[in-house]
Amino acid sequence: MTYFDHASSTNMRERALEVLLESSKKDFANPTASHRAGRRLMQEIDLARESILELIGCSEEGHEVVFTGSTTEANNLALHHLKHALPDGARVYVSAADHPSLIKSAQGIFGPENTHFIPLRLGNVCFDSFFDTWDKNQVAVVALAAVNNSTGGMLDLNRLNQLCLERLCGGLNSNLKIHIDTAQCSGKIPLSIWNPSGLQFSSYGLSSHKMGGPKGVSALVIERSVKAFPMLFGGGHENNRRSSTLSTPLILSWKAAIEEAIVSCGEEFQHMGRLAKTFRDEIHLIEGASIFDTGDLFSPYILPTKLSGVSSDLIMRHLEERGMTVSSSAACSSKRPMANPVLSALGVPVSEHSFYLRISPGRDHTQADIKLLVKNLADIYAKLKSMG
Repeated sequence: MTYFDHASSTNMRERALEVLLESSKKDFANPTASHRAGRRLMQEIDLARESILELIGCSEEGHEVVFTGSTTEANNLALHHLKHALPDGARVYVSAADHPSLIKSAQGIFGPENTHFIPLRLGNVCFDSFFDTWDKNQVAVVALAAVNNSTGGMLDLNRLNQLCLERLCGGLNSNLKIHIDTAQCSGKIPLSIWNPSGLQFSSYGLSSHKMGGPKGVSALVIERSVKAFPMLFGGGHENNRRSSTLSTPLILSWKAAIEEAIVSCGEEFQHMGRLAKTFRDEIHLIEGASIFDTGDLFSPYILPTKLSGVSSDLIMRHLEERGMTVSSSAACSSKRPMANPVLSALGVPVSEHSFYLRISPGRDHTQADIKLLVKNLADIYAKLKSMG
């Protein structure tokens, strides 16, 4: 089976898998215990925190790492903390095209009446339109994904930096708290690409299993100045931000994946760019096929492809019969057979929603894999169109 759904979850890096197995055998002590075995594991876990901060360009002085079970939990925990750091009635701004863990957590934590949507243009957040209506004295939270999980569109954080310098009287993170979900970019896209200005945000959500680590562990990175306000009450773990015993094997395995990604991310990103170019060049040769246009800023890991007139579910099933796996939508919402909320937010007519596939290659794919995929897509598409 040739797998093209790496935006949903990707294969573990070899060293991460080795560490997971090794640590599962020997690192069974509770890392918060006061005995030597526990202290040793906590020292290893703290080194993993340092690796995470390095990955996203933050310092230990300004931010702390809180381990969570998923990026969905990290996003919820971030907004929960940021809400309680602000006055009552504070607003939160999100993109209607983003992951449900940002939109629904904003609505659930801040309330629907305080949740507002930032304008979109070419599939990406339009920061200019947002700041055109910005009240300089307003205190609010903005929660966005650095890379959209459905379209691959990337935030223009350079433009955000310029506008913050021009328009914010209190400065970034003073009267505007920003949370960034990095699930589709950390460990996959070099920091110099997705955050070229080196902005330091209020908080970040990270994913392990989307960058070659194990499932079951993720992280919230949050400014130390934001007061702890837990959602889970118990032993006061993670500086009283999240009470739960930490899973040492998962964390150390993720650390191994991060260390490899820090070294290889740039080369892998260039490789993925070449694969994406091949796919784009060849898919455009198929009459009726196109790729959603997100402008100049996009991730080569996500290729939203439309094959007009034929159900993407049908194409997906036929590809499976030929040993290829793609997605007909984002995995977190793929079991709801209705209008795609992301495509609706981007202005795509509902009548065209069922024509979209999300194709997301991985770091181990080759040019031959991409060409074979396009060949199969062209063949299946032609046969299904001819059947009416």
